[in-house]
Amino acid sequence: MKKVCFILSILAMVFICSCEAKFIEISEQTMESYFADKATLNQLTQEGYVDYRIARYFACAELSQTAADFGWNNVTLSEYPIIIYNSITENPKYYEFRVNNGTKEIGAVSCNAVKNEGNPVKYILPFAKEVIVSNARSALKKNGKFIDSGYPTKLAVKNNKSARAVDSETGLEVDEIQTDIPVREFIQNANEDLLKELGLSTSEELEKYYQKLEEEEKKVENLWDAIENNAELILAENPDALLEETFANNRAVMYNCQEKKLEKWDRIKEWSNFGGYCGPNCVSFILLGLGEDSGVKDIPLRNNYNELSDFYDKVQNGIGTGPKLFSDLRNYMENNSDYTLKTDFGHFWNTIKQNLDNKELPCISLRSSKSLLDLAWHYRVIYGTRIDNMKEDKSFLWWSWTKWYDDCYYVMHDNTADSGVENYFFYEAKNTGNHIGSAHVEKK
Repeated sequence: MKKVCFILSILAMVFICSCEAKFIEISEQTMESYFADKATLNQLTQEGYVDYRIARYFACAELSQTAADFGWNNVTLSEYPIIIYNSITENPKYYEFRVNNGTKEIGAVSCNAVKNEGNPVKYILPFAKEVIVSNARSALKKNGKFIDSGYPTKLAVKNNKSARAVDSETGLEVDEIQTDIPVREFIQNANEDLLKELGLSTSEELEKYYQKLEEEEKKVENLWDAIENNAELILAENPDALLEETFANNRAVMYNCQEKKLEKWDRIKEWSNFGGYCGPNCVSFILLGLGEDSGVKDIPLRNNYNELSDFYDKVQNGIGTGPKLFSDLRNYMENNSDYTLKTDFGHFWNTIKQNLDNKELPCISLRSSKSLLDLAWHYRVIYGTRIDNMKEDKSFLWWSWTKWYDDCYYVMHDNTADSGVENYFFYEAKNTGNHIGSAHVEKK
């Protein structure tokens, strides 16, 4: 898949970047042994990174709860993960466990390798990036490492000697190295115009923002403290038993789930998605879900390829290509529909969930990434939320730390830059460390 991100210089530009995604065919996995070896994983644990066995436990737990949503049955999870390193610092960032259906890899569960970057699981993905034989052997022989440039729908392999990076499934050279940027780093380096666009132009607004960030960071810290205090109990459990019981009984065994998807958008999630730039793609998906209520003349009301292609082109031509602000998306919606877009203060779970629940309208999420010098951005539509709660009868270890376990996910749809080619939605944890801002849809 081709994904082109327009980069923002933090010294000279104040625009939010759009990402363009196009379609590719995903072939069957090579099944070459590109997973990390046990000795390397144990060494990372000794260095203070998350114990991969604990990460896998939570990955299995989440998979047991979400497999049915992707139409998966009797799947298993790889015993060892792929270690994905930060593209710039080259420190471990994610453990990606592969979801297997027989001999084919059909999905992935990405876990944080660094404890202060969020909950154990970050992404539940309905796809697995292919790794061609040459790249698999490079990783196996430790001549190269997997990096997160363009992750999750891009996976690159960086040569340890030459520093050249290539796409894992095509072998083509990666044009520019990128990685997520933490919210704090962005705020501290953003110029006044960009801060103003995000509602952070005064010292009072910045202070309030930092306070909310600290609250979220404290929750993550408390969670990992509790997990570490119960590590022996967690490691004594058999995570694969969660999956086996789930598929044997056709139900998840670990959690009670509270999931809400906005029906209008869940209904059209499988309609043809023409990629394009992320901002216009989000606006198109939002208006298509509104349908006849949108106020848009001749809006497509069915999954007709030509009609949808023309509509996506029309919206993109109206908004324009390249870097766009929330205000650019809002102006198009106000001028061409009966709806508008209101920017929120920051990107916080309670605000987004309240807007979804009360207004029954989607929100837009803005996440960040960076290259060696610059910032880049990507818009996604949030049209649902998921909260997994521990069952009270599962008291063997959870009682001692579940008060800290805030297991919440956004249901996301985008131009396939995050969701993958021909995949309709994915789950992203609320505490990811790179959620910069959000906006919600309102009736004019």
